[in-house]
This record gives sequence, structure tokens and C-alpha cells, in this order.
Amino acid sequence: MGRLIKMLTNKSTDFIVGVNDFTSLEIREGDSGGKFYYFYDNKEHRLIKQFVLDTSKTGIKTCCSVTFIQKENKYTPRLELSNRKYNELQKEVVDSDNETKNVSSRISLVNCHQNFWSLIDYIQSLKQVEIPRGNWVAISKTDKKLLDSIELNKDFIQKVLSSFTTSKAQELLIEAKKDDVNNLFASVKHAKNKRALNEIDNLVINEVSEHKLEEWVKENDWVFGIEYVRRLDATKIGLHSDADLLVESLDGFVDLIELKKSSVKPLFIHDTIHDCYYPSSPLPQVIGQTIHYLRVMEDQRLLLKSEDGLNVLKPRAKIVIGLSSAMCIKEKESLRNFNDTLHNIEILTYDEIKQRARRIVDHYSEINEDKKLNIIK
Repeated sequence: MGRLIKMLTNKSTDFIVGVNDFTSLEIREGDSGGKFYYFYDNKEHRLIKQFVLDTSKTGIKTCCSVTFIQKENKYTPRLELSNRKYNELQKEVVDSDNETKNVSSRISLVNCHQNFWSLIDYIQSLKQVEIPRGNWVAISKTDKKLLDSIELNKDFIQKVLSSFTTSKAQELLIEAKKDDVNNLFASVKHAKNKRALNEIDNLVINEVSEHKLEEWVKENDWVFGIEYVRRLDATKIGLHSDADLLVESLDGFVDLIELKKSSVKPLFIHDTIHDCYYPSSPLPQVIGQTIHYLRVMEDQRLLLKSEDGLNVLKPRAKIVIGLSSAMCIKEKESLRNFNDTLHNIEILTYDEIKQRARRIVDHYSEINEDKKLNIIK
């Protein structure tokens, strides 16, 4: 992820708002060792330095550069507006104290206000981006009447509203309250999970980069069910890969989730001579790596307990890799048989993760429907 600027000097770093595709973007580290992060276009394989909001007939571009600073696993944006021609800042002549000076020209968004707010709306929609905000939240008159009619604590409701950082998230909260105003937390969580399920459907259908799939799993670890109660810091045991998740199970002990590429295929290769399937090279490699991590956890269990309060005892691991939709029935049978031979390690595909998510969402949807029928009765 480092050295992006050096690698992409021959490609345009302009993103044309209204023409280029926002869904191909992700946030990546800039130059090696730097503290700044930028958007990266996965489709065009290029760093994005500025978003072009409008281009005048004379070739002057109204641009907005976006830079991120990482703070506690979140990114805070820094925006800079400018008028440019041939990538040079434009100047204009102004009168000041009876003398003429050349200053950077003022930025007008009159002709590109829609593109500007499209960019802002996209940045606000990113879950890993944290927008600095005050304590005020705007709601409609209809939503205010709904709040006034709710029997729950109104101060609590307002705090929940202000905790959501985008207008879409606030709309999601209002929609959830309409479904079940007497169980606010469960309704909001269920509505968010349904939104996440739609996201993973689109990610798998559009065959996006494995980085975005891994990012989705990290943000939605609820798909592993109720067996895990919280996510922990993987760096505590020396796991510096972005694809590693450390979780606490229901019994209070620490387990590991290892995320690998969704594009790995095949997972199993057919041996035509013996008419059987054997694991392709990526599987033994990731299993060996996972066994090493589990051993590190065991070796450091006393230190993890004394310094971090983490309980490590015979840790288990889940490996998420590949897509079962790319496997034939024999390969799926081979995966099941292979899992049966492993000790404290389970291999899952991203399709299985999606299916788990759907089962969870459908289960709570049925519960909500039963509640509605009971209310009607």
C-alpha cells in the first residue's frame, strides 16, 4: 500500500465527479511512512489527489482535494478547494489599500454545487470516516412528533440520534423506530444488519476487491453469531496484518479469525489419477500461518492475562477464504471433509459468511413479524 505516489506518476490523479465511479474508491496509505491517507481508484489502479467538480469553457477546473489523517482506526478528512488550469493554481487581480495584488482566486460552487455535495455525501457515508460534529442534530417535524409519542426516555433517544454520523444513518434509525418503538436498540441493530446484508450481496455480485470484502467482515463481525461477545486488538499478540481479528468467545477466552483473499481459487484440485481432491497451495500456507499465530497466543498467555486481562486457553481459529460459488459439489464435499480433519481450525468461504448473515437477519425479521401479529391480536 505504500509508495503509491511513485507507482502512479504516469496516471491521472483527477477524479471527475459525475463521471467516475465512487464505488471503485477505497482509502489507502500515501507515501511510505507518511501520516496521510488518500483515496485510491481500484478500477483504474491510481491514486486520487483531487476531485474535479466542474471545468469551465476556458479550461479552469474547480477542484477539491481530500486528505485523511488516521486516529484510533478512524479517518478524519481534510478538504481543500482550488481553481486550477493545467494543474496550476489560478490567480486573480484584486484592489487592496489602493494597490493591486495577485491572490488566489475565490472559489465559487454555483455551477458545481450538486457535484460538491455528492462528494461530501459520499465521504460521510464511509463507515471508517469520522466527521467532526457538534451536539446538534436536525430532524423533521414528523420525526419530532414520533419522538414525542415514544414512551421511552427522550434524552436517550436524542443521544442515539446524535451518535449516528450521516443523514442516511439517521434515516435508518427513524425507520427502525417505526418498526418497533418499544425495542429501540434491537430495531436499530436489525435495520443496520439488513443494510449490511444488502452491502455484502452487492460486493459478492460485483466481484469487488478482496480488501473491501475483508473490510465488510471486520465491520460486521456479528455474522459469526452469538459465539463472540467482543472484538479485541490483534496487535497485542503481534498480529500486524490488517486481515487478522482477535475475538472473545462466550466462555471468556480469546479466539482468532483470519481473513484471506476472496479471489483464491481453486481451493481444491482434482487428482485425476486417484479421483480425489487435494488442497491447493494457498490453504496449507494459511493453515500453517494460523497454527503459528495460535502457538504465539499460547506462548504469551500469561503476559496477555497480566497486562491486558485476556484469557487464552486452547485458542480456536476461523479462516475465511475464497468463494463456495466457484466450487463444484465435489470441492464442497472435500472442504467439509478437510474441516473434519483439522483441530481447533475451521475454514469458511465468503459465501458462507453471507449465508450466515442472511439467516440471522431472516430470524429476527420473523421475530418482528410475530410481534406485530401479537399486537394486532
